[in-house]
Amino acid sequence: MKKLLVLILALAMSLTLFACANSNDDPAAMTESPAATDVFLQELDGTYEELFPVLNSSKYDDYWLEQIAAVAGQENAAMYAEVLKTSCTATIYGAEAVETYSASPENARFDCYFINGFDRLTFAGNVISGSLDGNGVFSHTYTYQGDDALGGMMDVRVYKTDDANAGEFTYFLFAADTPATTYHIEFRYGSDLDALMNLMDGSYAYWLAAGIPVGSSDEFVKSCIDLFVTENLEAGETTETAGFNLADFSNPFLGKWQSEIPSANTTLTFDFKPDGTFDYEMSGVPAEQGGKGSGGYIVRDGIQVTWLDYEGAAAYTYEVIDNNTINVTEFETDENGAMILGNTAPFTRVEGSAVTTTDTPFVLTNPFVGTFTVKTREVEVWTQEFNADGFCKFTLDGMPADQQVMASGIYTVYGDKIAAHMTLGDAHFIEAYSFVDSGDGTLVLTEIAMDEPGEWVYGETERLERIR
Repeated sequence: MKKLLVLILALAMSLTLFACANSNDDPAAMTESPAATDVFLQELDGTYEELFPVLNSSKYDDYWLEQIAAVAGQENAAMYAEVLKTSCTATIYGAEAVETYSASPENARFDCYFINGFDRLTFAGNVISGSLDGNGVFSHTYTYQGDDALGGMMDVRVYKTDDANAGEFTYFLFAADTPATTYHIEFRYGSDLDALMNLMDGSYAYWLAAGIPVGSSDEFVKSCIDLFVTENLEAGETTETAGFNLADFSNPFLGKWQSEIPSANTTLTFDFKPDGTFDYEMSGVPAEQGGKGSGGYIVRDGIQVTWLDYEGAAAYTYEVIDNNTINVTEFETDENGAMILGNTAPFTRVEGSAVTTTDTPFVLTNPFVGTFTVKTREVEVWTQEFNADGFCKFTLDGMPADQQVMASGIYTVYGDKIAAHMTLGDAHFIEAYSFVDSGDGTLVLTEIAMDEPGEWVYGETERLERIR
């Protein structure tokens, strides 16, 4: 999305909520005298209420979905509606917002409500006044001071009152929006002009008020929704401009992907889910021959591990090429039994499928989360740690610090199977086990592998005793 979502998710472009009549479109507007610029305030004549409570009223829910589906497709409509409706309804601004969004920039939103104690804003010539529940809060006469660029991104007209008691209503900054052009208005107000000109820092950070005429008809409100949707979800827009970078995500695979398999003359489609499971389907291959089913997966540190009942455990490296393409390279076994990287295949996003535009880290819930001790071959004792984010670490007990033996990797659990990719030094290992949870803190694991005919081979059994 080219405007609002870039603002919210990347904070890298113009911060207009809607397309507006930019003052640069009218060169004369930049040089008008103060008396002439009062014409702009006259264009705002009337009383306004907060914009987004009106647009987000439940009576318009179906209309939002209809308009979004027409632009971005039915499958994405509910997701985009949620993003658009909430992108300007934060309830924090200023220092609190700066601190909050610095820690989690992917969650950044704007507060577009009226602040400082009023719910109605009225324009009458050069007089701007505010009221709460019908009671006056402020009323001052304002004069035009000139034009400026809010945050260096958004042209605004600056107005000021000479009233000494105006306080937080001393200055008003208006974008060029009017009810006649964009069905709403956008503005800021306060006591410190320098702070008001800063969008991302200071007392007014992440706040930009938006209003709509009180008593607007359904047709007027729907026109405003139309504009909001089309400007933020233009037809033909791809995820390349959607304000996010898939390469930054801890799990870039979330969603539907497909990969061509020329040797089998088929297309493999995956639907990766946030709970660590996925569905798959191979076109033209019957389900009873492994052409359709489900499995488990984990992604971390450039490695993906999967479990499929028809093929067992597998591990891959991957490289995000763009928001719609991931190159996947499978680990294979060479003639000496060592793990090496094999062929690379591109995964492409299924056209029209839902796109997750924020990072969704794994939070696994399974019997392995915790720390265990296990004795192998009656001589070695290992401490095994399994984290909820998919990381695991195996440490050989009783070794001097300078001789420490530790293997680490990632794991996934699907049904009664656990699969892991581990590294020890430069060596890579892929392991899989079936397990039984005794319910008393003990897990009984049996090593499994698939032989060339496609039959399961069972190996040694281990007992993991929970420590914590």
